[in-house]
Amino acid sequence: MNEAPDFLSSAHRLVAEAQALGALFHPDGSWSMAASLTALPSALADRLRVHRRAVVLLMAKTPDAG
Repeated sequence: MNEAPDFLSSAHRLVAEAQALGALFHPDGSWSMAASLTALPSALADRLRVHRRAVVLLMAKTPDAG
């Protein structure tokens, strides 16, 4: 059974959650927050790191990313 779609789906949900909090994606795979915003919750940041490769692939396909 191929689990890639679930992995990408999870990464897509994480990206949406981070962006909803005001996070900005960078081409190197890192995230930052605007100076006036609080940091990403540590659990979300950890999950984004785990899914880093999938997140980078998803964001590369998004024209307005980064």
